[in-house]
Amino acid sequence: MSIDYIDKKFQGLQNEFIRQISSAKRSISYDLDKKIIEVKHTFIVNQPTTIPQISIEKLKEGLNIANSIIGSFFAIGKCIKEISRK
Repeated sequence: MSIDYIDKKFQGLQNEFIRQISSAKRSISYDLDKKIIEVKHTFIVNQPTTIPQISIEKLKEGLNIANSIIGSFFAIGKCIKEISRK
């Protein structure tokens, strides 16, 4: 086996890996966008007329989880860009 053959095989695996990660990222991003729209719609439709039942701390906790997920997407995006540059 020549080095060129091995390089081509690794390049093919790398391209497939990037394609699979990008596909998963798009899918998760799409699902996340749908959920965000659903939550926004729920807030608009269910405008509270009384004191909300959820505490501010629980709301902050939920937002922190969403922020960490978004941060993970940005990290994955950076990794994909770095791998594709090589």
